[in-house]
Amino acid sequence: MRRVAAIGVVSLVVVGILGASEPADSASSSGSGTGASIPMAKLATPAPILPSGSTVIGSTDGNAPLSVDISLKPRDQSALDAFIREVSTPGSPGFRHYLSPGAFGPMFGPTAATIAAVRAWLSTTGLSVGATEPDGLLIPVSGTTRRVEQALGVSLIDTRLPSGRVARNNTTSPVVPAALASSLQGVIGLSTVVQHHSRIDSSGSSISGAGGTLSTPKVSGNAVSAHARPTACPAANALHPSGYTTDQLATTYGFSALYSQGRTGIGEKVGIYELEPYTASDIAAYQNCFGTSVSVQSVNVDGGATGPEGGEAALDIEDVLGFAPGASILVYSGVQGGSGPIDLYARMVADDSTQVITTSWGICEPQMDPGERATESSLFAQAAAQGQTIVAASGDGGSSDCYNPSVIVGRDTSLQVDDPADQPYVTGAGGTSLQSAGSTPTETVWNSGAGTGAGGGGVSSDFAQPVWQSGPGVGAAPATSQCGTVGRSSCREVPDVSALADPSHGFIYFWQGAWGVAGGTSVASPLWAALLTVIDQGQPSSVGFVNPSLYACGGSAFNDVTTGNNDLFPLASVHYPATSGYDLASGWGSPVAAALQSELTTPSNCTKGLPGYRLAASDGGIFSFGHAGFYGSTGSMALNRPIVGMASTPDDGGYWLVASDGGIFSFGDAGFHGSTGSMALNRPIVGMASTPDAGGYWLVASDGGIFSFGDAGFHGSTGSMALNRPIVGIAPTADGNGYWLAGSDGGIFSFGDARFYGSTGALALNRPIVGLAST
Repeated sequence: MRRVAAIGVVSLVVVGILGASEPADSASSSGSGTGASIPMAKLATPAPILPSGSTVIGSTDGNAPLSVDISLKPRDQSALDAFIREVSTPGSPGFRHYLSPGAFGPMFGPTAATIAAVRAWLSTTGLSVGATEPDGLLIPVSGTTRRVEQALGVSLIDTRLPSGRVARNNTTSPVVPAALASSLQGVIGLSTVVQHHSRIDSSGSSISGAGGTLSTPKVSGNAVSAHARPTACPAANALHPSGYTTDQLATTYGFSALYSQGRTGIGEKVGIYELEPYTASDIAAYQNCFGTSVSVQSVNVDGGATGPEGGEAALDIEDVLGFAPGASILVYSGVQGGSGPIDLYARMVADDSTQVITTSWGICEPQMDPGERATESSLFAQAAAQGQTIVAASGDGGSSDCYNPSVIVGRDTSLQVDDPADQPYVTGAGGTSLQSAGSTPTETVWNSGAGTGAGGGGVSSDFAQPVWQSGPGVGAAPATSQCGTVGRSSCREVPDVSALADPSHGFIYFWQGAWGVAGGTSVASPLWAALLTVIDQGQPSSVGFVNPSLYACGGSAFNDVTTGNNDLFPLASVHYPATSGYDLASGWGSPVAAALQSELTTPSNCTKGLPGYRLAASDGGIFSFGHAGFYGSTGSMALNRPIVGMASTPDDGGYWLVASDGGIFSFGDAGFHGSTGSMALNRPIVGMASTPDAGGYWLVASDGGIFSFGDAGFHGSTGSMALNRPIVGIAPTADGNGYWLAGSDGGIFSFGDARFYGSTGALALNRPIVGLAST
C-alpha cells in the first residue's frame, strides 16, 4: 500500500510540471512539502515522422475529446515464450495444451501490483480511467486533449498530410514515472498520422451487373448438407477467366478432398479483423449464388468501423465463407485511427471465441509506432498461448512494402516488410499469380510491376529469426545479406505461405451490388484462414500457432513456387527470387490441403530425421534448434544433482537426460530402462549413449565404469584401470555392439566392435577434451 500511495503523490505533482515545459529523457520533480525527488522518464516511443509535403496547421484543439491506451508488458516475456514453444512444438508433452479462457492474465499478464501501481498513477492525472482489459495488457484513459497532454508530457499538433487528410501527432515521447517505465510498452493512440491500410488490389477487376444473381433460388435448409462444396452460379462463372470462383480455387488448392470427408469447418469460428464497414446485402447475394448459409455476425469495437467501403471487408468475408462453408464468422469491426486498431486486436484475443483470426490490414514496418508494435506482439503471443491462429496478409508492395504510388504514403523504394505479417507469432501470407488452375496448378510469384503491386516479402528489421524458422531455403544468401544490411545477425523472414493474389485473374466476389474480380494478399490471408478452419474441424484442439509445424514439415505439403520474384523495381540483380523450398518471394508456396491436414493433425512425424540439434543446461533446461523437437525438460524441477549429459532416441521422437548421480529423465518416446540414481557410485556419471533401437542405454562414470540398461550390452570398461585422466564421454558403434570412451586428454578406449582410429593421448593439448561423437 505504501508503494502505491507514493506513486500517487508523485503524479499529483508531476501533472503541473509536465504541462510547463518539455521534459528531458529523464527528469525529476519534488512533491510539494515533501522534499522528495521524483524521477520521471520518457518512454522509448519516438514521435512519428511526418511524410514529406505535410503542413503543420497548429496545436490540436485542447477541448477536443481524446482516448488512448496505456499498454503494459507481460510479467515475464521469457516464460510466456517458453510456454508458447511448449504448446506449439510438435512432440512436446504440452503440445496443444493451450491456456483455458481467462487464464492468460493471472499466469502471464502484468502482476496485480503492477496494474494497481499504474492505475494509481493514472487516477491522479485528471484523466478518466477505464476498466483494465481482462488480460491486464491495456488500460484505456480519456479526457480532453489538453488534459492528455498535461498528464503524459506531450504536445499534440494537427497536420495536413499530402493526401489532404488532417492528422494528429505528438511532437515528443510520453513521460511517465520512472518507477513505472519498465512496466509499460507505450501509449497507443496519440498519433493518427500513420493508418493501417487494406491489402485489396482491384487494379485488374472487371465489374459486371448483378444480372440473374439475386434471382437465383435460395437454398433452403442446411446448405452445407445439401452441397458437398460451394458451387458458383452463372453470374459469378461469367467472369472466368478474368477471375476464379471459390469452387475453382477449392479444386486447385485441394479443399475439395477435405470437403469429400465432410470437412467444411462445421462447428468452428473464424474472426475477421476489419477497419471498414460492409453491406450485408452484398454478403447475402454471394451466399445466394454459392448456396451457402454461413452465419456472419458483427462485433463492434469502439463503435465499429465507419467511413466508406473499399471492398476489403466484403472480399474477406466472402473469401472465408466460400472456402469454409460450414463455419461461422465473427466480423470484428473497429476504428481505423488512434487506438482503434489495437483495441480491435485486444478484443478478438480477449474474447478467445474464434479459433482462427485473419487480417488483411497492415502498416509498413518502419512506420510502426514501437509501442503499438510491442503491444501487438504481446497480444499475438496471448493468442498463440490460447491456441488461436493468426494469419496476416504480407502486403502488396512486394519487397518494398513502404512504396505506394499515391502521395499519401510516398515513394519509398527501400526493402521493407509489412506488419503484422512480420510478427513472430503470426503466419504471413504472400501472393502468387495462378497461371492455370486444376489439381496441378501452375503458379509464379505475383508481381505486376511498379505502380501496381506484388506479393510482400523480405526480412524484418524489428524481429530476430524465431527458433522454429528453419528448413531448406531459410537463411539463404538474399536473406542473410539484407539482414546484415539492417544491422542484425538474424532476421524474421516473410512470408510463411502464399496463395492467389494477382488481380489480373484474381478472386471473384460480390461488392456494391455487382460481381467483380479482386486480388492482393487480401485474398491469400482469408483463404489460408479458411483452410486452417476446415482442418480444425473435429480435432481435439485447434492447430493454433502453426508456424513451428509448417517449418518442421518443410515444403512437402505445398505447391512449390519456383519462378518469378517480388521486386517491384527490377534491378540487374534480383533481390528476392523464387527458388526451390522456402524463399522470401513466396514462403513455402501455396497449399495442398489434404497434405497439410495430414501434417497438422500428426505433426510430430515432420520433425523426425530433419536437421537440428539440442543443448541441455545443467538444470535440464532444453534449447532446441533447427528441426529438433522439444519434448520437455527438468528446468523447473528441483534436482538432486546437475544434469551432465543427454541422448536422443534414433527416430528423434524423444531424449533422455542423465544427472551426475545417474538419475534418468525420459521425454517424448524415450523409455525408462533403469538408472543408478539410488546407487552409491565410486565416481560421478559423466555421459550416456542410446542403443540403435532406443531399447536401452549406457551410462559412463568418470573412472570409465559402464552401467548398461535395457538391451544395452556390456562390452567392457576402464573401471579397474589406473587412468591418466578422467573419462569425459561415450559413443556407441552403429550396431550397438561396441563403444568408445574418451579421456580428458583425448585418450581413446575401444570396446566390443569399436575400432581404434587414433587419439590425442600423446599430444600436448591447450585445453582438455570434453566430448566424443561417432560417425
